[in-house]
This record gives sequence, structure tokens and C-alpha cells, in this order.
Amino acid sequence: MNWRSVLIILLMLGLVLGYFWLDSYMQTQAWASASNAKWEIKATGWSLILYAWPVAFAGLLLGGGVTSIGLVKLYSRLENVDHSNEIQTLKTDLKAAKNDAETAEQREREKLMGSATL
Repeated sequence: MNWRSVLIILLMLGLVLGYFWLDSYMQTQAWASASNAKWEIKATGWSLILYAWPVAFAGLLLGGGVTSIGLVKLYSRLENVDHSNEIQTLKTDLKAAKNDAETAEQREREKLMGSATL
């Protein structure tokens, strides 16, 4: 099994589910400012990103940075596991090929011995 592919599929699924969660969450959010002790709603939903871009950018950098570091480490570990599995598969295939070659060689010798005695 290729664990790197599983990781990528899970990441895609997580991104899609995360988007739908964030989309439904953003519909309940608003950006308001106070002037003369009165609150005024400036934006709601996704349009509030225009007002809150410094907060969104900081969250993107911090969250994205930590997540990227973790994913790179996990991907590297899974790559090593995949390579180990591939090496084991190749060793097994090599052993089977050597066994098949020895069996074929033995059969040919028996054929030659059988035809030489006639």
C-alpha cells in the first residue's frame, strides 16, 4: 500500500470538509466598528476578510506554517515506510525469481540426463 497516496487523499478530504465547515461558520460572523458609542456592522460572511485581513494573514502564516512542517515530517516518514515496503517486495520477488531459475535449471538437467540415457 502506498501510504503517501493515502495521506494526499486524506488531506484533500480534510480540505474539502474544512472548507464546508468554514463556509457555514463564516455565515454567522460579522465585522463591526464602534463610533460614538454605537456599533456599526461593516461586513458579514466572507466579505469581512477585507477588514480582518491582518488577523486572517497571521492565522494563515501561523497555522499554515505549523501544519506544513507537520505534514512534511509525516510525508517523509511515510515515504520511508513506502520505500521499506518496496525493498521488501523486491527482495521477495528476487528470492522467487532465483527459486524459479533453480527449478528451471534442475528440470533442464533432468531432461538432459533423461535424453542422454536413451
